[in-house]
Amino acid sequence: MVKLQLLSKLNSTICLLELIMKGNTKVITTLNGLLHNELAAIDQYFTHS
Repeated sequence: MVKLQLLSKLNSTICLLELIMKGNTKVITTLNGLLHNELAAIDQYFTHS
């Protein structure tokens, strides 16, 4: 019973966070591009070392 109550509370908290946190598509796209470039640089570093 306690486990069910905790899961219910966790589920409602997650739903609330999803409503509060909204991502800007342009910012996320830019950050994904930057991350891609950084990961490519790391791959090149390990390939050449």
